[in-house]
Amino acid sequence: MYHADKLQSFARDPELDWQAHAGQLEDLKYEVNDMGAKLCRLEAIRRVVAPWQQAEIDRIMTSVRLMADNTQDAIAFGDSKPKELWLAPYQKYVTNLYSEADGLTHTMRNAVEFAYVSKQYQELRHELGARTAS
Repeated sequence: MYHADKLQSFARDPELDWQAHAGQLEDLKYEVNDMGAKLCRLEAIRRVVAPWQQAEIDRIMTSVRLMADNTQDAIAFGDSKPKELWLAPYQKYVTNLYSEADGLTHTMRNAVEFAYVSKQYQELRHELGARTAS
């Protein structure tokens, strides 16, 4: 989220040159690739996790793919038109990246919170000796 946020602030400053944008995009590209590698591991266990976890994996995979596409498109645009970063296509790539990163952060935060609360619930049920519903 940091690099997408930084990139969005850069896009509002016409004084910044392409190198500043390119640095943030390269960092973002590295992070997106890292997320993609981690998603490969999640995809490998997808069939054995709970349905809500499968849905979250699917949602995350979609967001990461969109981020990868927008990152590549923004880099290609900047490489071909480094003095025209104010044009609508580049601005749209940056806006999309920010939205996708924000959505991904929100999704991950909710999934982690749900897993934590579910674990606490199960531990409390066990502590109280409550039987699970059949």
